[in-house]
Amino acid sequence: MTYDDLFIRACRGQKVERVPVWYMRQAGRYDPEYREIKKKYSLLEICRQPEFGPSLCRSRPSPP
Repeated sequence: MTYDDLFIRACRGQKVERVPVWYMRQAGRYDPEYREIKKKYSLLEICRQPEFGPSLCRSRPSPP
């Protein structure tokens, strides 16, 4: 990332041309619900369907 990246500007509270998204795909690696959805949909399809958000964005403890 550079000093002027969209995400960095949004983090500073500056006005940006669109809302940036920070997607942590590693987070779903151990999540059974995420893996089930990934069997049916590509990452781009998941990102374009907001109804997936609540079920895929829950915070869970990491496996031991």
